[in-house]
Amino acid sequence: KKSENEEGTTETSVDESKMVEKVITEKDFAQSINNVLPNTIRVLGWSPVSDGFSSRFSTKSRTYRYFFVRRDLDLSAMEKGLDNMKGRHDFRNMCKMNCEEVDNFERVFIYGKIVTTAKRSDEKAAYADYTPCSTSSEPDGSDTYRQICYFEIKGQAFLWHQIRCIASVLFMIGKGLESPDIVTELLDIKKNPGKPNYPFAPDLPLVLHRCEYGNLRLGHSVKNLWRVCCDLESKWEELVLASERLKNGLFSIRDEAEVSSHDVVDFVNGVLAEKKKKQRKYEDLFGAEKSIVLPELKSDEHGIVSWNVALAYIFECTKLKPASERPTVQLHIPLMQRGRGTTYEEKIQAILSTDNTDGKGSSKRRREIYEQNIIKKKVSKEEDKAFYSGMAVEGGSG
Repeated sequence: KKSENEEGTTETSVDESKMVEKVITEKDFAQSINNVLPNTIRVLGWSPVSDGFSSRFSTKSRTYRYFFVRRDLDLSAMEKGLDNMKGRHDFRNMCKMNCEEVDNFERVFIYGKIVTTAKRSDEKAAYADYTPCSTSSEPDGSDTYRQICYFEIKGQAFLWHQIRCIASVLFMIGKGLESPDIVTELLDIKKNPGKPNYPFAPDLPLVLHRCEYGNLRLGHSVKNLWRVCCDLESKWEELVLASERLKNGLFSIRDEAEVSSHDVVDFVNGVLAEKKKKQRKYEDLFGAEKSIVLPELKSDEHGIVSWNVALAYIFECTKLKPASERPTVQLHIPLMQRGRGTTYEEKIQAILSTDNTDGKGSSKRRREIYEQNIIKKKVSKEEDKAFYSGMAVEGGSG
């Protein structure tokens, strides 16, 4: 309202009853992004960051988790293998060398451990750090053959496929095919400059669990986290029920199916014959063939045994159990006696031997990438340290 007073000036008054306080709320960016993402990807939080921040170069450390089923793996031996990796080492024999982009294969391995599922008093599954013990079963007698475990590995940075190579070597150790000392052998680059041929572990169980930053704090909203947790709970319930249905099928076959004892013995003889055939190719490793006398398989008057009895007999004779690896017989050639890949120096020589003018296709392109990433961008240790020190202070707060 406007009115004139005695002096003729205009006064303005405000009707306080009509004033409305306007509250400005921040847009929930994480939830907005999740609305358009596939349900296999979820954003938890966000933060504005400084212009120089890099999600790759500003991180202090990275933590990976690799999930696996325990089966008959020797977790104690696998822990020893992980212990042998601690510290700064050259991991070129435990990665895939991308020589066009990397010329330093030293990495700092901060720690590695095995975590297993354990039963709490309230019967809910929880993760617990693995404590080495002499038995393969838990104190409460619970089934460990199908127990879910994971490696947790933390380091400053990792090489291409390094975690999958580490997992592959650890599985060999856990199966008793290699000693934990094989890790020390692989890390001895002077003695073993070429990587032995072995496959990567599967990529599906691998999770980049955490990246740690020195100057970054993400902001989260209750609504978004609630929705994400609901999504994850729903997916977990769907998959765990599917898992239980499959396990129920396995146990039903074990308890109800019956087979001919002659069929069981024929299967065992077939497995042993296949094993002998494969061993003949590596007689210097496995020695001469040894005759095997099979134990008696007791059956009923009709020559029938339960599938559970059959499985026990097959394991006694062949040391095999039904597992995800389909071939019935797999021979393990010791890593140090396998063929070797080309060394880093040989790879670089092959790249540089390509003439930029006459080279064709991928060979020419590899040399161009190498020159761009390695030769032209080469810096001193002091410059490299200064770069990462500067990147470490970049960040923001949500």
